[in-house]
Amino acid sequence: MFLSTSSDLILFVGSICLLVTTGFVSWFFYEAARLLRQANTMVEDAREKMTALEMLVKSVSEKVGHLAQYAGFLAEGSQKVMSYLEHKQTKVAKPVRKSRGAEPSLDEIEEEE
Repeated sequence: MFLSTSSDLILFVGSICLLVTTGFVSWFFYEAARLLRQANTMVEDAREKMTALEMLVKSVSEKVGHLAQYAGFLAEGSQKVMSYLEHKQTKVAKPVRKSRGAEPSLDEIEEEE
């Protein structure tokens, strides 16, 4: 037999323990590398989503800024429309003339006021 002495048995058990320990350490490093790779993937996904969210907020803020610029134009336009409607209502209250002319433009209404 190959186990003739007790020292041969100790060396055999030691070699088996060394193989098991090597296998465990290799498995541990493999799992640690997998865990780090998954963590890296999660961080990259989070960065992409944060970048997309940042771009969305930036575009929304730009659009709101543009709307604020146009708010003055809208207010002025609505005032002109209201003055035109008021002028048209006061014209209906006056007696009707025999000659019908074209409706006055917004510029003519502003000149009268």
